[in-house]
Amino acid sequence: MMKRNCEATNIFKEDLERYKNNLEVLNKIKYTLEILANDLEVLNGLFFYPISNISDSFYECKASKDIFIIYRKLPPHKIQFIRVGEIKDFECRMDDYTVGFSVSCASIPHWEKCQFYRNEKFLPEELSMKAHHKPTLSFSLTALITVVGIISCGMMFFDLKLHVLMLACWLVVAFFARCLGYTYAELEVGAYELIQRAMGAVIILMCVGALIGAWISAGTVPIMIYAGLKIITPKLFLVTSFILCSITSLTTGTSWGTIGTVGLALMGIGAGLGFDPGLTAATIICGAYFGDKMSPLSDTTNMAAAVSGVPLLRHVRHMANTIAPAFIISIILYGIMGFKYSGGSVDSSQLNSILAGISENFPVDFVPALPMLLVLFLLIRQTNPVVAIVGGALFGVFIAVFYVGMDLKTAFNSMWDGYKGEFSDPILMKLLNRGGVISMLNIAALVIFACGLGGMLRHIGVVDAILSPIAKKAKSGLSLVLSTLIIGYGSLMLTASCYFSIVLNGTLMAPLFRKQGFRPENCSRIVEDAGTLGGPLVPWSSNALFPIGMLSISYIEYLPYSFLLYLTPLISISYAMVKFNMPKLTPQEMKEYEESGKND
Repeated sequence: MMKRNCEATNIFKEDLERYKNNLEVLNKIKYTLEILANDLEVLNGLFFYPISNISDSFYECKASKDIFIIYRKLPPHKIQFIRVGEIKDFECRMDDYTVGFSVSCASIPHWEKCQFYRNEKFLPEELSMKAHHKPTLSFSLTALITVVGIISCGMMFFDLKLHVLMLACWLVVAFFARCLGYTYAELEVGAYELIQRAMGAVIILMCVGALIGAWISAGTVPIMIYAGLKIITPKLFLVTSFILCSITSLTTGTSWGTIGTVGLALMGIGAGLGFDPGLTAATIICGAYFGDKMSPLSDTTNMAAAVSGVPLLRHVRHMANTIAPAFIISIILYGIMGFKYSGGSVDSSQLNSILAGISENFPVDFVPALPMLLVLFLLIRQTNPVVAIVGGALFGVFIAVFYVGMDLKTAFNSMWDGYKGEFSDPILMKLLNRGGVISMLNIAALVIFACGLGGMLRHIGVVDAILSPIAKKAKSGLSLVLSTLIIGYGSLMLTASCYFSIVLNGTLMAPLFRKQGFRPENCSRIVEDAGTLGGPLVPWSSNALFPIGMLSISYIEYLPYSFLLYLTPLISISYAMVKFNMPKLTPQEMKEYEESGKND
């Protein structure tokens, strides 16, 4: 939600002045005003009612048991605060007051109508609700380093869950906020504001889980793997491996799932052909993280778009401008390298086992691929992602029931708890027993906790204090791109978490891109260049440790051949240097952004 433009009547300000010596009541009022100003009354469970005897645009709400706020909603996104006080403050004086209200939020059932403001005092003036200390740069850096340090040490030395660490850091930020004069209730407003922005991404993630479960039931995912493995030849093995992992990750939205299944099978095939294990692993890793970055079904893709304030499909389209050249260059390089191993032959035993397992359990024709084509068609037509994904999932259930022969209950419930099948091949067991909404609950919780933490840091001014010195230097497209990459890789090295890197980087840098007149998708693209593609380049990050353990290779073995991971950010830097593919805000968009900044 956008922050509302706030105005206040003069008499409202007079009302507020009465509570300047009662800090407890004043803080409750300010907390309620913050909720109303940020359009968060529903999310916060605030009790508010329309005042029907006057107009549908007038509302009342309770700031505390005895304190009421009268306000008015005005189009397009404006709120006007009219009165605040106890019911006794709204006594009738017919000589001065012409409009009457009935305060009904109180626990007492009925109140007499009270007339309480004069029209000439109904003057729009900017409302200031800030009564807090502004954080210094040193204070802000201390707060941020403390948070990052707790998360880093907890993960690296004690193997603690990132989710719980981020939730625990809410209290750490609350301590720093208290030093600036904020209550925890006020702090929650900032947390909920960013969480609210990210809820679209969370819903999409849930839908993606349903889609994967339905697509495996329909044979959509198995047929893609089957087709890819069928065309493997020694000369084109590296290229095929790279493309197959890219497609698998694109259609499932998971890099780890791709590495742990298709990637594991390809490592065995590559060994049979005599390929360098590090080279094979590099094609798998690059393909997996290409899909992780570009897929509308990916958690990191949705997260980067959400924290940067960019529509999902616009974010994906903009990323294609830099990663597509890197993808093509990588294919060429892998193709050249593949010819050195042209004398090898495919180890058919493992390959045939996977192919046989798929053909025994799923139809191997074009029909199972129809749900994927439907989703691609809808996304190309710029259909709402939720509609496209849920539509694709339901179509998958239809195929599973009427073509594959699965019973309706099993097929439909796979959207919730994933596909569960029995296979003789252990690779297929790992490959296909996955999906469902329930599989996304873990990442959904992470998104909520991470966005809440980022929202708190921004709400108390820590983000702005850190941004100010950066803003003075980062005024060109190149300096913004370099700053975003440095922050992204730096936070990744400190926390070993791509999720925290994406949230922190997007929260810090998105306002700077807008301030300098650049569209926010420029920021979201660079955020993923560092956060998503940078993960395998940091040896202690989870996105490097997972493939190292799963594929049984070392960091040094795959690093030299991971072309896509460092070509993409280099292309982004090159574009910024020549001022190419760095779209700017229109004058109208820039005006709207400047006006919204005045109201923050």
